[in-house]
Amino acid sequence: MKQKKILFYIDNPGQIGAMAATAEALQKRLDARIIWLLVDSKAHYSDRIAEFETYDFSILFRPLDELTASWLPSSLAQENALYYQAAAKRSPLRSWLIGARYKIRGYKMRCEQLQFEVSRRLNRWCISFSKLVKKTQANPSLRHVEFRVWRWKFSFSVTRVGNKKKSVTHVGDKKKSVTHVGNKKKKEWLYPRVKLWGAQYRSAGQTAFVRTRKTVQGFRYWYGATRSIRSFVQAIDPDLIILSEDNIETYTRIFVAYGAEQKIPSILLPTTIPNPLEAAQFYESKPGHQINNFLKRRLSQKKWHFKHGDKEMLRLPLHKILALEALGLSTPAPWILNRGSSVAIALDSEMQRDLYHDLGFPPEQLKVVGDMNGQVLFEGINNKTQKVRDLCKKYGLEPGRPLFLCAFPPDQYSSSNTSQFEYSCFRDMMEAWMDSFHEITDRANILIRPHPRLDPDQLARYSSARLKISTLPTVELVPLCDLYVASISATIRWAISCGIPTINYDCYRYKYGDFKSAGGVMEVDQLDDFKALLERFTSDPEFAMDLRAKQESVKSYWGMVDDKCSDRLSELARSVMEKTPSQSELR
Repeated sequence: MKQKKILFYIDNPGQIGAMAATAEALQKRLDARIIWLLVDSKAHYSDRIAEFETYDFSILFRPLDELTASWLPSSLAQENALYYQAAAKRSPLRSWLIGARYKIRGYKMRCEQLQFEVSRRLNRWCISFSKLVKKTQANPSLRHVEFRVWRWKFSFSVTRVGNKKKSVTHVGDKKKSVTHVGNKKKKEWLYPRVKLWGAQYRSAGQTAFVRTRKTVQGFRYWYGATRSIRSFVQAIDPDLIILSEDNIETYTRIFVAYGAEQKIPSILLPTTIPNPLEAAQFYESKPGHQINNFLKRRLSQKKWHFKHGDKEMLRLPLHKILALEALGLSTPAPWILNRGSSVAIALDSEMQRDLYHDLGFPPEQLKVVGDMNGQVLFEGINNKTQKVRDLCKKYGLEPGRPLFLCAFPPDQYSSSNTSQFEYSCFRDMMEAWMDSFHEITDRANILIRPHPRLDPDQLARYSSARLKISTLPTVELVPLCDLYVASISATIRWAISCGIPTINYDCYRYKYGDFKSAGGVMEVDQLDDFKALLERFTSDPEFAMDLRAKQESVKSYWGMVDDKCSDRLSELARSVMEKTPSQSELR
């Protein structure tokens, strides 16, 4: 019987742990060959994923002759040696052609980068020059203006002689004089051309020419990515593709869509809760996502529209929408994450099934198998006393005190709209959170686990005798704490499934409302309320006990904490692969 091949695509470092556990389970139970496509594989190399055949994401943009893994497990060492022997026997002409093709692609990429940089700087120069001309015309007393753009120095002088006006323009070492008499004007050398260029770039979002150019560029971008991913998948020829999401904005959409086209099934292991408000709030200030003209309204289908407050929005800019529709990469509901053509979505709880069902997902696509981290949570709960004792010894914490765990949120101040945020900057936010925790360190031990996108060194200076910064996996720490603190994090589901009271401090004020049905989750969006909850939980035992009881009553609905998830997922993968023929069987 042919050995099954399962392809994992991982584009987020935070997914590596859960995906590694999934790969280990499928490799053991199905005797499958595991292949990873990992973004920046060398930076994320570890012993846990060393036994998987792994390709770096950059392999998608190289000639197929260079399809070599970043590393191979020991079981495939002989095959790897045979590959390099075959590569050494290539003819000089073929080796030269492969190298030349790679160099040409690199040259084209550098040319595109240079073209973009020149266009960006020219745009800024044209806008500055146009403003200068308007300012000079509006103020006749302004005789001389000089400014510098990039490496060139420009000056603009106006002198009056009677009813005549003489303009002198200097560009580098060149000088051009223009004389105006009444309403008559001689032919100008620089001003009309610059004005035309400036108008072209300033109206990039308004002219049909630039819209067409953007559409063509968007089509070329997605077509190139689709062609590269198709070539890679054809070379690997997997029996199953596993991803963490099906996102209309990322390459995951191409993997799922192409897999469905070629009868290669895909399974999603979602780590987040789909909510259209998340994308709407992130893009609400982006001009390209606003429906503000006739073309956007008429050329985009209704499924791409979303009403957010008093704004009508597009999920993506129009040129991207047209490109995705032309390439067949669209989904029935672009605003809803994972609403694509995957064969199955492996959910962690009945709560997730009900949520996905309410969002319009087909019932046959939804499979409840539990969380792949459920075994870690299960072991943590069963050995909590010993693990807490070891944790206190590791970080020098005082045994016997309640343990508070904080999953510190990432920096979201790069968002286009920060007006609703509680704090003016991320530094103020860190100061406020840490001050709140330091006020209760005399009654509790505090562990801070930074978000994977956050550098732990940013929080290291807040460490003290009873407040420590930890880089241990969050899933290992959650079942050991007595109170969990996070900000709209999907990890709150782990705390609920373990029956642990939780504070959801929504300091970014996104107001998603994902955890309203969990009685043991307290939601706040102001610092004073956050401090009051921390104080009450440490000083009022009855309040803490009541929250634990509420969380215990809903934990089975929010999660399946046991050691059987690997078996359920393996059975799902087996049934999916047996039902759908592989790509090689179709040829």
